[in-house]
Amino acid sequence: MAAIDFDLVRHALDIAVQSQMNEVELEVGDAKFSAVIHKKAAPKAAPAPVNETSVSSEQEVAPSSKPIKAPSVGIFRTAKVPLIAGATVEKGDVVGTIFALGISSDIQSNIAGTISDILVEDGDPVEYGQPVMEVLI
Repeated sequence: MAAIDFDLVRHALDIAVQSQMNEVELEVGDAKFSAVIHKKAAPKAAPAPVNETSVSSEQEVAPSSKPIKAPSVGIFRTAKVPLIAGATVEKGDVVGTIFALGISSDIQSNIAGTISDILVEDGDPVEYGQPVMEVLI
Protein backbone atom coordinates (compact mmCIF):
# COMPACT_ATOMS: atom_id res chain seq x y z
CA MET A 1 0.00 0.00 0.00
CA ALA A 2 1.40 3.42 -1.01
CA ALA A 3 1.61 6.19 1.56
CA ILE A 4 0.99 9.85 0.89
CA ASP A 5 4.05 11.98 1.64
CA PHE A 6 3.46 14.72 4.25
CA ASP A 7 5.37 17.28 2.13
CA LEU A 8 3.04 16.54 -0.80
CA VAL A 9 0.00 17.15 1.43
CA ARG A 10 1.44 20.41 2.78
CA HIS A 11 2.32 21.59 -0.73
CA ALA A 12 -1.17 20.74 -2.03
CA LEU A 13 -2.75 22.63 0.86
CA ASP A 14 -0.50 25.66 0.26
CA ILE A 15 -1.47 25.73 -3.43
CA ALA A 16 -5.15 25.33 -2.54
CA VAL A 17 -5.03 28.25 -0.11
CA GLN A 18 -3.17 30.44 -2.63
CA SER A 19 -5.67 29.56 -5.35
CA GLN A 20 -8.60 30.16 -2.97
CA MET A 21 -9.84 26.58 -3.35
CA ASN A 22 -12.23 25.12 -0.80
CA GLU A 23 -11.32 21.42 -1.08
CA VAL A 24 -8.26 19.25 -1.72
CA GLU A 25 -8.18 15.59 -2.69
CA LEU A 26 -5.02 13.53 -3.18
CA GLU A 27 -4.76 9.91 -4.23
CA VAL A 28 -1.53 7.90 -4.37
CA GLY A 29 -2.13 4.24 -5.11
CA ASP A 30 -4.65 3.01 -2.55
CA ALA A 31 -4.02 5.92 -0.14
CA LYS A 32 -6.43 8.83 -0.25
CA PHE A 33 -6.43 12.23 1.44
CA SER A 34 -9.10 14.91 1.36
CA ALA A 35 -9.57 18.18 3.21
CA VAL A 36 -12.08 21.01 3.30
CA ILE A 37 -10.52 24.43 3.82
CA HIS A 38 -12.41 26.85 6.02
CA LYS A 39 -11.40 30.49 5.88
CA LYS A 40 -10.82 32.06 9.28
CA ALA A 41 -12.66 35.28 9.88
CA ALA A 42 -10.38 38.05 11.02
CA PRO A 43 -11.04 38.84 14.65
CA LYS A 44 -12.66 42.20 15.13
CA ALA A 45 -10.82 44.44 17.52
CA ALA A 46 -12.85 46.61 19.82
CA PRO A 47 -12.42 50.27 18.94
CA ALA A 48 -10.23 52.09 21.38
CA PRO A 49 -11.96 54.82 23.35
CA VAL A 50 -11.10 58.25 22.04
CA ASN A 51 -10.08 60.84 24.55
CA GLU A 52 -11.11 64.22 23.18
CA THR A 53 -7.98 65.86 24.55
CA SER A 54 -5.62 63.28 22.99
CA VAL A 55 -6.48 63.88 19.32
CA SER A 56 -7.67 67.18 17.98
CA SER A 57 -8.81 67.83 14.43
CA GLU A 58 -5.64 69.90 13.87
CA GLN A 59 -3.24 67.08 14.80
CA GLU A 60 -2.00 64.68 12.13
CA VAL A 61 -2.51 60.99 12.78
CA ALA A 62 0.58 58.89 12.05
CA PRO A 63 0.15 56.45 9.15
CA SER A 64 -0.30 52.83 10.13
CA SER A 65 1.90 50.00 8.93
CA LYS A 66 0.67 46.63 7.65
CA PRO A 67 2.69 43.56 6.62
CA ILE A 68 2.83 41.80 3.28
CA LYS A 69 3.07 38.11 4.16
CA ALA A 70 4.56 35.06 2.44
CA PRO A 71 1.83 32.95 0.76
CA SER A 72 3.81 29.71 1.20
CA VAL A 73 6.94 28.11 2.59
CA GLY A 74 10.09 28.38 0.47
CA ILE A 75 13.00 30.57 -0.54
CA PHE A 76 12.34 34.30 -1.03
CA ARG A 77 13.50 35.94 -4.24
CA THR A 78 13.27 39.66 -4.94
CA ALA A 79 10.94 40.98 -7.62
CA LYS A 80 12.22 41.56 -11.18
CA VAL A 81 12.53 45.20 -10.22
CA PRO A 82 13.98 45.04 -6.69
CA LEU A 83 11.99 47.12 -4.23
CA ILE A 84 13.54 49.41 -1.66
CA ALA A 85 12.19 51.16 1.42
CA GLY A 86 10.33 54.25 0.26
CA ALA A 87 9.04 52.64 -2.96
CA THR A 88 5.32 52.86 -3.66
CA VAL A 89 3.28 49.68 -4.22
CA GLU A 90 -0.27 49.22 -5.42
CA LYS A 91 -2.63 46.42 -4.45
CA GLY A 92 -1.79 43.40 -6.62
CA ASP A 93 1.81 44.43 -7.40
CA VAL A 94 4.30 41.54 -7.33
CA VAL A 95 6.82 42.34 -4.58
CA GLY A 96 8.75 39.06 -4.66
CA THR A 97 8.60 35.35 -5.40
CA ILE A 98 8.84 32.21 -3.29
CA PHE A 99 10.43 29.08 -4.73
CA ALA A 100 9.60 25.69 -3.24
CA LEU A 101 9.76 22.19 -4.72
CA GLY A 102 10.43 23.62 -8.20
CA ILE A 103 7.34 25.81 -8.11
CA SER A 104 7.39 29.58 -7.88
CA SER A 105 4.65 31.60 -6.18
CA ASP A 106 4.40 35.36 -6.59
CA ILE A 107 3.99 37.48 -3.49
CA GLN A 108 1.40 40.12 -4.30
CA SER A 109 0.80 43.22 -2.25
CA ASN A 110 -2.59 43.05 -0.59
CA ILE A 111 -2.51 46.81 0.13
CA ALA A 112 -1.42 50.04 -1.51
CA GLY A 113 1.11 52.27 0.18
CA THR A 114 4.80 52.97 0.69
CA ILE A 115 7.25 50.25 1.69
CA SER A 116 8.66 51.17 5.09
CA ASP A 117 10.78 48.08 5.73
CA ILE A 118 11.92 44.97 3.86
CA LEU A 119 12.15 42.17 6.41
CA VAL A 120 13.83 39.43 4.32
CA GLU A 121 16.68 39.31 1.85
CA ASP A 122 17.03 37.51 -1.48
CA GLY A 123 17.69 33.82 -0.77
CA ASP A 124 16.25 33.80 2.77
CA PRO A 125 13.98 30.90 3.73
CA VAL A 126 10.46 32.00 4.68
CA GLU A 127 7.54 30.34 6.43
CA TYR A 128 3.87 30.48 5.46
CA GLY A 129 2.39 33.76 6.71
CA GLN A 130 5.78 35.29 7.63
CA PRO A 131 5.87 39.06 7.07
CA VAL A 132 8.32 39.91 4.27
CA MET A 133 7.64 43.67 4.04
CA GLU A 134 5.95 46.43 5.99
CA VAL A 135 3.84 48.97 4.09
CA LEU A 136 2.72 52.36 5.37
CA ILE A 137 -0.88 53.05 4.38
